[in-house]
Amino acid sequence: MFNVYRAQMFEVYGQARDHFVAHWHELVEIERQIHSLIKQAVLENLSELAADYNEASFLHPFWQNYPPEERGRSPRGDQFPWIEVGEHGVGFKLARVLSNRHKI
Repeated sequence: MFNVYRAQMFEVYGQARDHFVAHWHELVEIERQIHSLIKQAVLENLSELAADYNEASFLHPFWQNYPPEERGRSPRGDQFPWIEVGEHGVGFKLARVLSNRHKI
């Protein structure tokens, strides 16, 4: 399946890349608009995002007593899953907030 449209995808990518290399100011403006959108969503939902992230602290005693044994490239056995807390507690909620805000 991935190889069926590989040449076409590469061609479209090349065209888009060439366009934005020649018109870099458009790309900067797109990034500025997206940054503004994300910033506004975070500020409007900050208390809810913070509450979800902080709620994970209740699990700290569990992770302290039962840390994952195999985490990362060189596991030491003392890692707590705070990356996942950010990913799930903040990332998913932020994606939901943004998608609810801008339905297509």
